[in-house]
Amino acid sequence: MRCDKANMSQFCPTLYCDETSYCDIKGAEYLPKEVDWISFRLAIQIRWVAFLMKVEIPTEVPCMTLGNTVLFPNAIMPLYIFETRYRQMLADALASSRQFAIAKLSKEPKTKKSIAEEECPCQHITVGVIRLSSLNQDGTSNVLLQGLARARIDRIVQETPYRKIAITPVRSESVESEIDFDKCKNQLSKLVKAKEAFGFNYIDELKLQIDQAQTLDTLTDLAAFSFCAEPEQKQYLLEILNTDERFKALIEILKKDIAMLQLKQNLENDFPGGDIASN
Repeated sequence: MRCDKANMSQFCPTLYCDETSYCDIKGAEYLPKEVDWISFRLAIQIRWVAFLMKVEIPTEVPCMTLGNTVLFPNAIMPLYIFETRYRQMLADALASSRQFAIAKLSKEPKTKKSIAEEECPCQHITVGVIRLSSLNQDGTSNVLLQGLARARIDRIVQETPYRKIAITPVRSESVESEIDFDKCKNQLSKLVKAKEAFGFNYIDELKLQIDQAQTLDTLTDLAAFSFCAEPEQKQYLLEILNTDERFKALIEILKKDIAMLQLKQNLENDFPGGDIASN
């Protein structure tokens, strides 16, 4: 992958490029393929968390409004940029704050007479920072966007050449929690293993990132992004500002998912060939 080190260096002290080499901001250090890449990336992730806490969120940011897509703070989302408007948005973002927002399409019925009506966004969104942008020969780009912070859309500032929104950052409600953090991790780990028993395969790096989470807020957001199947569930969790309530809601969602998977498995076992539709 190509990376824009000249611009990225002011935002990140280290930058992962690919699985065969690592370049620092001076471009002078290279590590062999034998490096433990999972541990190495986690070390970079820890440095990024410290960086993300210092980033200033602009009052206006570009916005991608996508169906069935929800980004959470700290989570990393791969994006393939191919539409003309989003190519321009990406170029402008790389030349400025390197930030743009991801908004899920609202389900509210709208008369599709304009982009504003056709692509009505949910009010609660996440602003992200571009960690990596790789320009392809055909003008498209592969991007890694990391969530920075929750925000609320105040108004749509422009629709052309791409959507830009005015926002107000929204913080999680940090209250004195009665929940034991280690117990939360253990409870979440057991539910993830239970889902894996039904054929869900989560990569080790993902599970390690969640294991390395230092706060309930980060743990819950990463788990919601990674383990919740339905976009509506994710949007629901994104909008819960109280961290304890968000974690409890996440656990209930995962338990219901597992119960449905168990029910489906039981029903399949009751029919020849597992064909429930034949009933």
